[in-house]
This record gives sequence, structure tokens and C-alpha cells, in this order.
Amino acid sequence: MWIAKRYIFILAVCIFSLGQFPALVTSEQENHLIVQQNSKQESTANLPLQSPKDDSLELEPLYTDDFSTDSRADYKIGGPEGAVLWEVGKLSIGEKGSLRRELDTGGWIELEADLTFEELTDANPQAELRVVVEIEDSTPCYLQLQQRLRDGKVQSKLAVFDTPGPDSGRFLPEKIDELAMDGPLPSGRWRIGYRYGFWTVQSPDTYSSLFVLVENGVNRVKEFRVESVRARIQLNRIGVQGCDWLPAPLTKGQKAELAIAAQRNNQAFELFQAGKRLEALPLLEEALAIQSKVLGKEHPDYANSLNNLAILQHYMGRYELALPLFEESLDITHKFLGKEHPEYATGLNNLALLHQKMGAHEQALPLLEESLAIKAKVLGKEHPDYATSLSSLAAFHHGMRAYERALPLHEESLAIIAKVLGKEHPEYANTLHHLAALHRDLRAYELALPLFEEALAITAKVLGKEHPEYVNILDNLARVHQKLGAYVQAMSMFEESIAVRAKAGPRP
Repeated sequence: MWIAKRYIFILAVCIFSLGQFPALVTSEQENHLIVQQNSKQESTANLPLQSPKDDSLELEPLYTDDFSTDSRADYKIGGPEGAVLWEVGKLSIGEKGSLRRELDTGGWIELEADLTFEELTDANPQAELRVVVEIEDSTPCYLQLQQRLRDGKVQSKLAVFDTPGPDSGRFLPEKIDELAMDGPLPSGRWRIGYRYGFWTVQSPDTYSSLFVLVENGVNRVKEFRVESVRARIQLNRIGVQGCDWLPAPLTKGQKAELAIAAQRNNQAFELFQAGKRLEALPLLEEALAIQSKVLGKEHPDYANSLNNLAILQHYMGRYELALPLFEESLDITHKFLGKEHPEYATGLNNLALLHQKMGAHEQALPLLEESLAIKAKVLGKEHPDYATSLSSLAAFHHGMRAYERALPLHEESLAIIAKVLGKEHPEYANTLHHLAALHRDLRAYELALPLFEEALAITAKVLGKEHPEYVNILDNLARVHQKLGAYVQAMSMFEESIAVRAKAGPRP
């Protein structure tokens, strides 16, 4: 799934991520296909995943704690007195406080944590949370979530560190990779995965994500701990899943080949974002061929690249080529992650949208409904991915002219996006665009007009006036002005659209 800068997270792991980019939409009908992107570091290459003997691998729930009862006996508490505080339904970790839990899960765990970050002030200018994984026969590695107030502006970052071993000659932790951002870290449910040395991180807004490999971390997980280095951070829920087997290691040559595959995937994603789809195609095909050779055709990373190639073929109108790619990717995801996983739900969503494009509406609808149900159960109904599935289902009903069914779905999706991501986010603009198009088709032009205008203004600010989505909205807004008799405004917008398209050149 080209995680649409779910930094891999082309990640969804699933993900071209944990398998997920933010949804990239180039037209009203091609709604919410999820792309995944690899980290730009060589370290993002995964280890080869060999199928278990029973030909199945699914994560098993280990435990969930919503802190509704006092569960301190299940953890080891660290830090000064009062650093870790229990209240009904939440736990807060203050400066230098820590929460530790022993595990016996093999090499793969997934942790969900509902986090609330305090607002930064001049007196409290920095907050930092660490999730540390203790590895059998190796040194610990950790994920850092940090935000800092500097010159009145908040800057944040996600980073992964490996701690030095006794024979390493190093004394300080080594930064493996990081993702820096403007603005505060979003509060809400974070998904943090550790898979035989491979970290996957997805923020609540799904746009702040990271995939990183710690090569020394490929062994059994002994325990994890959550530490607050500065400021106080609230945990509302922790859920952990795991499985009990480990993969084989890579050779140096295999790592070099996978580094090339990661580079090709990232180059392809950048071209995809720029609308240069034909140029992206051979890069994705090369990456897929490398992963097939090194990892085999039953590996989650191979599934992610299949998904990304399928998305590209979909956008290029090559539906017959996209269909088997989506189906194969979904089968692999189902095998390794099970049916109650966000990546599997995303795969269902993408396959459904393709079936809809091909006119197989009876096949598309149950897939969209299943995807929505999984996300509601696993992520909750205030998660951006749930809102994305709502929009996809709304787009289906819109395409079938069942406008009365589409309208409340679009409105619910828009309300979630506004609350979770804010009104200056590209996904908010995208959802506005779809709602505006629905009002236009209902001939409620006076309602459609301000929605198109708001979507256009946000898109211009966030993506720029040469982005394909800006042009799509501009065309639709021009048509609404035309319907309302504002021919001068409509003509001006059509001329701007033609000029931008001419500058960009032909697109497949």
C-alpha cells in the first residue's frame, strides 16, 4: 500500500508501508487508493520471511490494557515517586517515568497506544516519549517521539536508535533513521510495530510514519517499555499482539539488492505524486522483480510492492493488469496478518474500487463494507483510515446514483477528518471535493459552490496549483459557475486549467 506519505508509512506494513501513504486521489471516482512508501535509508530492507511449516502465520493477541482497573502489578514501574499515575481509564507517565512489561513473543509484536501530548509552553518547551524493545542476545533499540518549541514554533520528529554493544566501540546510541516534521505530534492512537528488527510507526493522522530496520535486532523480544524523557504523556490504552517465530538472515549482497529496490520504490512514489506515471512504472517493476528474487513471492514487502504497482496500473486505466496484482497482494496480507488488520482492510478497499471501475458493482460493495467493518473494530470510528473507508463507500453509492445513501457517509467522513486531521489537511480538501461533487450531481449548486471553493483553496496551499488534484477541483468549480450563469468566472477557470495541463504535458 503506497502509504501516501505515511512516510512509508509508502507503509501500511502494509504498506509501500505498515502497509499505508495518505490516500492519493486524482478524480472523483478513483477515491482513496492507499499507496505505501519505503524509507529512503538502506536500512528499510526487510529480512526474508520464510513460511512457517504449517503454512500459516497470524499475530495472536497477547494482552490489552485500557487502565480501567489498577493493573500496576502487571508492570515494572520506574522513575521518581509520582512519575507514573493511575486514574480510571488512563495512565500518565511524567518526566523520567517508565512502564515495563516482559514478553515472550518471538520476533514480531504490534503495539497500539492512545497517547495525549501536553501542549508545549516556554516553561515546558519539550516532550519526548520512547518505546524501547529489549532483544535476546542483543542490545536494546528504541523509537523516539519528540516535539520541541523553538522560536514560537513546534517541531517534531520520529526517530529510531540502536544502543551500542560492549564490543562496538561506541558509547552513544546510533540514530538509524528519522522523520522530521513541522507542528506538534498528533494525539490519538499510535500503531507501533516491531518485526524481527523492523520498526513500523504510524501516527493517528497516518501522515507521520516511519519504517526502519535495526540489523542487530533480529531475535526474540524479551520485553518492551514506555518511557517519558521529558514532560508528561498520557496513555489511554495499550494493546499488544505477537507471534513466535523468526526469519532467516540476509547476505550482504541481498541487502544491497533490497537497498536498490527501496530506492526504486521511493523514486516511483515521487514520480507518482508528480503525475508522471509512465516514468514510475519501470521503477516499480524493477523493485518488484528484486523483491521476488530475494524475498520470494510470499513476503509482506513483496505484497506491498504488488499493491503499489496495482495502484499505478489502476490510475493508468489498465484495470485488467491491476486486478491480479491487487488479488495476489491481498492473499499474502491475509496469510501473514489475518483478516482483522488495517492493512488487510486497506487491500479490500483498493480491490473494491477496482471492481467498481470495471463495472463489477456486486463484487465491490461487500468488499467496501467488510473493509469499513474491520477498520471500525480495529481502529475505531474516529480514525482517519475509518473516514477513508466511509468516503470510499460513499463514492460507491454516489457512482450508483444512490445519493441519499452517499450523503450521510460523506458528511460523517468529513466530520472525522476535520476533528482528527484539521481543516487544512489535504485529506480534508479531498473529502470536501467529493461532498461538493455529490451536491453538484444533486443539482444543489449553491451548496456545492462554497465546498468546491474551500477545497480548491486548501489544495492550492498544501499541494500547489500545478498538482493534478488542484486541476480536477478547478474544472469542477468552473462547471458549477457555468451552471449558475457565472460564465466569466467559469471561462477564467477553464483557461487556467488548460494552461496547467499544457505545462504538465500529456499523462497516461
